[in-house]
Amino acid sequence: MSAATATVIGILVFTSAVLLVMVIGLARHARVLAKSLSEFQAAVQPELDEILRGAEEAERLAQRIQDRSASTGLSARIRR
Repeated sequence: MSAATATVIGILVFTSAVLLVMVIGLARHARVLAKSLSEFQAAVQPELDEILRGAEEAERLAQRIQDRSASTGLSARIRR
């Protein structure tokens, strides 16, 4: 085996090792990110549910007001 071949093989092994370390690090970071995202979603979901309930209640109230004004003949226009 010539010195040039040994050098190329050495560079290939070193590059492969560095690439393997980078892939392992990337996989670890992806796992940590997925866990953090899951925890964030679990923390935020109750607040989102509360906002959704408030929006549904506001929609029911607006519909009730619109129905009441339609039945009494009042204009439902918002004045500015």
